[in-house]
This record gives sequence, structure tokens and C-alpha cells, in this order.
Amino acid sequence: MNTTEKFFIEQPALWDCEAEMSVVHRVLVDNVALIEAARLLRPEHFFNHDLGLLFKTAIALTPFLLPSENPAAQVRQKLIDQQQWTGTMSEIFSLVSSQMSYTSLLSWYAKRVWDKYQLRQFVNFGIETIKDAYRIGAKPEEMLSRCSDLFHSTERPGTDDGTFGDIAKAILEPDDPNASGVKTGLCDLDSRLQGIRKGESIVLGGRPSSGKSAMALQIAGHVALDLNIRTAYFTLESDKQTLVERIASQRTGVAFNRLRRRQLSRSDAEAIIPLMSTLTTGWPLKLFDVRRFSAGEFEAYARRLTALEGCGFLVVDYVQRMAWPEGCREKRLAVEENCRGIVDLAGLLKVPVLILSQLNRLAETVEPGLEHLAESGTIEADIDIALLLHRPDRAGTTAMAILAKQRNGRVGKFDLIWDGEHMRFLNATKQYTGMTAGPVAKQGEFEQPGAADDPPQPF
Repeated sequence: MNTTEKFFIEQPALWDCEAEMSVVHRVLVDNVALIEAARLLRPEHFFNHDLGLLFKTAIALTPFLLPSENPAAQVRQKLIDQQQWTGTMSEIFSLVSSQMSYTSLLSWYAKRVWDKYQLRQFVNFGIETIKDAYRIGAKPEEMLSRCSDLFHSTERPGTDDGTFGDIAKAILEPDDPNASGVKTGLCDLDSRLQGIRKGESIVLGGRPSSGKSAMALQIAGHVALDLNIRTAYFTLESDKQTLVERIASQRTGVAFNRLRRRQLSRSDAEAIIPLMSTLTTGWPLKLFDVRRFSAGEFEAYARRLTALEGCGFLVVDYVQRMAWPEGCREKRLAVEENCRGIVDLAGLLKVPVLILSQLNRLAETVEPGLEHLAESGTIEADIDIALLLHRPDRAGTTAMAILAKQRNGRVGKFDLIWDGEHMRFLNATKQYTGMTAGPVAKQGEFEQPGAADDPPQPF
């Protein structure tokens, strides 16, 4: 490697000393972390040669370590026996031993090490490609083939080895809490979905004012507050205050318009105060008012929330309002690329994602289908589940939910009742779970003009 190549490779942006030291620290003090790190990384992924050597030695000793044995002493002795224990190595070993790190962050630090290694590989490949381009007789076809080989040969850490022993054990587990996935709280929908599994993406489509944001917020509230799964809701059209008012109305039974006008009775306040105290603590539900943010910004949010804060459910409201990717000049392609990025991220992070989408104007007069997703591109092909709302009479209470796609189950449609007074949907046939809903809704129950507008007695 000449001076110029070394200059590019040794740039601070291409390595992370803290991440490398944190990974090595965990593998030297924790056998469980050592096994996990060996699955995620290889010694050549480390920029620092001494840290890579410590990691390599620890992995080599894994079969000979007892479950309660500290790997650090064994690694040190092994290097001394191999005459690789130098003054520099001793100094590095002392620094690593004093490094503070946490087992819960191991995968995050390992991902940082891997990302930096990939960047260095791309820089190396770029340098070699430039050399090839100046080589006499260089052929573009050969260079393109080499580029393709690089991208296809790059092995991500934690790559699946093709076995399915863990899955077989999980299938036979009688009381596996993860088997049914995340419930939405709407019984008719849950009976068809059997829960939303980790890594699945579900599109909730509807025309403006059809209630898609209300349903998404209703599901998010159930997942966060009833199932105690940390949930992040990203809105690109509503403000945070409106979302909080909707949640309060949905879950307490206080009329939404009274909340908006701040005309609350004593009983209303007593119902709302416990909910507000829960929401103000942050988790289990966080609301993000982000206007025109990009798929890249969403990915940064999602990675941080899932890796560092344990977020287990994400909602994006809604995909047509996301910023266009750089260089994209057509809205259909922009929506398609943004949606595909979210779907891929859901699979990578193993977190279910609910994506809201507009339906085009043709869905006003006919029962909507996948073809009515606005600027859809290939959304219908990328997603796992598609749920479409149909409310031809916006002033009434009747609503239809159409399960237009489900990779692992049946499709179909079922009726819902729109409770406009509390901005929520109720089951037409079964008792609603998770909220103060009273008995099962009946047709016409909420069609009482003026009743919700009567101000309560002040307290």
C-alpha cells in the first residue's frame, strides 16, 4: 500500500476505535458475548491489528473455556506462549480491560465495526478500480463484472447458515409468547391476521378523512399501552398535540371535541390524568412530528430507537408525504423507493412497521383494491399485509376494512363501526379490547346530532 492509499484508508471516518475496543472488552469478560460476537464479526473486520489479534485469539479459545471462565486471562497467556505479547499489545490490553461497555449494546458496536470495515473495503475497491481504468487494454465489461462480484461476495455479519434448528424448537414450544405476533386490538382484524410478526410490513390505505390515521393511532396506543411494547409513531401531517388529544379521547371515552375546546368535567379530568402521566414519561409510546423527512432520516431514527431503546413497533403516517430521494424526478418512483426502503428496514431490524398510504380518487366510488394505492409503483408487491379502509358515507358510522393482501393467511373483508365522537373504530361483531369502549357498538348508536356539542358542567 503506497502513501496515497494509506492516506485514504486511515481517515478517521473509516474506523471507530471506541466500537472496536467495546466489542473486544465484552468478549474478554463474558463468554456469552464472545459467542455472539463470533457470529457477527471476524478478526479482519478490525482496523486496529492488535484488537483484531485479541479477538482472533479469544475466538480460538472458545471451545476450551468453561461457561463461568473469564476469557481475558486465557487470551493473555495464549499470546505470551505464541510470543505475540509485546509492549504495544500490553498497553492495548490494559486499555481494553478498563473500557466500559454493556452486553445489550454488543450488536450495535459490532454493527459499527462491520460498517467501517465495509467502507474501507469500498475505498480499497475504488482504488483498485481506478488503477484498472488506467491499465492498458482495460475493458469496461471486465470492470463491471468485478464490481458485481464485490457486492455479491460481501458477507454481512450474522449471516444465516441455512439451518433451522431454532425455528423447529420454536414451533414445538407450546407457550411461545412471540408465536402470535403483535395484536392490533381490533378483534375482527386480529382473528384474520393472527398478529403482526417481527419484520413484517403492513400498509394501511384509505382516502382522506376515512380514518386511517385514527386507526393507526388506535393500534399504536393498544400496542404501547396495553401490550407494553415500545412504539414510535412518525407523523408527517398532524401535530403532536392533536395526536395526544386523539389518544386521550380514544382510550378514556371523553368526547374529542370537548378535549379540543377544553370543556372537561371533573369525571373527564379524572379519566385523562392517569393516561397523561403515562404518556409524559416518554415510553412506551413516543410521537414524532416530522414534516417532509426522508427515508434515510427515518432509517437513522429507527436504528437508534430499536438498537438503543428497545423499540418494538414503528408507524409511518404517511408514505406519500415523505421527501423524495435525491435525483428522483417522478412521484410514483419516489413513493416506491421510500416504501421499499421501509420494508427492507423492517426485515433488517426484525420490527413490525405500519405504513399509511393514500388511495387514489377511483376508490371513492368503488370498493378499493391494491390497484388503488396512490402512486403505488410496486408497493403491493413489497409489503406483507395490505389493509384498506372504505367509508363511502363520511357522515355515517358504517365502515368496511378490506384485507387485500396477506402473505401468510387469508384475505377478505369485515365491517367496523366508526365512532366519530371519540375518533376510533369499534368491532361490529365482537367486543373491542384495550380501551374504554363499553358494550359492542350498534348501528346508529353514535348518530346523535348535537349530543356531543352540549358543554358539560364545569368543575
